Amino acid sequence: MDGGGPEPLSRWVMRWVTRASVMACVLSLLIHVLLGMIGYAVHVRLGGGGGGGGPGGPVEVATISQTDLQAIEASEMASLAPGVEDRQAVDVETHVQIELPGGSGMTDVGDLGDIGDGFGGAGTGTGIGIGTGAGGAGAGTAKFFDVVSRGERFAYIVDNSGSMGGDKLAALKKELASSIDALPETAQFVVIAFNTTSEIVGKRERWIEASPKNKSEMIKDVMNIEAFGGTEPAPGFGLVFGKFRPRPDSVYFLTDGQFNPEDADRIIMMCRTAGRVPVQAITFVSREGETLLRKIGRDTGGSYTHVAGPVR
Repeated sequence: MDGGGPEPLSRWVMRWVTRASVMACVLSLLIHVLLGMIGYAVHVRLGGGGGGGGPGGPVEVATISQTDLQAIEASEMASLAPGVEDRQAVDVETHVQIELPGGSGMTDVGDLGDIGDGFGGAGTGTGIGIGTGAGGAGAGTAKFFDVVSRGERFAYIVDNSGSMGGDKLAALKKELASSIDALPETAQFVVIAFNTTSEIVGKRERWIEASPKNKSEMIKDVMNIEAFGGTEPAPGFGLVFGKFRPRPDSVYFLTDGQFNPEDADRIIMMCRTAGRVPVQAITFVSREGETLLRKIGRDTGGSYTHVAGPVR
């Protein structure tokens, strides 16, 4: 009979085992859920799977090579250069006849040909000039021996070595005076005379505003230039790029002689380092330096010109 007797041991054991199994399953399930949540949290924290770039994700670091960095810097410098147009060197043959003191000045007797794209008209100006209509260069331009260049800051680096004496120096002074006198008042300029050494004409180590007063004073200083010494142009470029800020928009470089080829390489490097400053290179009377000046004009994006005068 089952009425009031004690529960058999086997049934009690079976009931306990059943309850323990259920509890174990529930506990196991809870543990797995907890571990899953912990694992997911760690996974998201470390940026894996579908974390979607949360604030705790890994940071990617971009790298750039030295070559790329230099290219970017060069591009930025070029973009800051005002009004200078990159172009190939242009060869221009200019013949100039100089009448000596007592004559009527300079007369262009040759065909200048095509000086390059976008130079614009020469104007009529009131400067000393070379022939009819050559006095003025127009806003944002300069003209020297009929070579026109664009910009606001112009450096004249001219040869006053011993071989430039006499008629050649007289012609150079007149043309410098004409070019300076025709500069627009918005322009700035400097004149460097070089021989064995280099000198800032007028002694002012800064850009000169092209006001009527400043131009008049500089023309007087130009007329006092004397010829002596050898031909070493690189230090003259060193003065311009070392002392004058901002850098020039264009450089006129004139010489009647040959010089050290290493100077040509130094000049090109200085112009490139400053942001590709174009050099309008001019051989004067003698073609001794033609090869080097052609190279300088070409490699700086400027021009090369030969001026054949002065002649009687």
